[in-house]
Amino acid sequence: ANIFLANDGRIMLNEAQVPEDSLRVLLPRLLDRSVARRVVISNEPLVLYDDVIRVMDMAKQVGANDVAWLRTKTAP
Repeated sequence: ANIFLANDGRIMLNEAQVPEDSLRVLLPRLLDRSVARRVVISNEPLVLYDDVIRVMDMAKQVGANDVAWLRTKTAP
């Protein structure tokens, strides 16, 4: 699963915009269909580290075996 955090607060899950509370529901469903149960998080440059860490923690709580962070990326 790929999660992108934009400077303006948008959260994209596999290129579809989702509210943060929906991420907690949708992500486990995606992970259930994945053998690796991997989550890759990327973000734009102005996103606070606290926001990235919060999403990383949530991903682990809902069942991600592996969480990777690509420090910055441009908006899709």
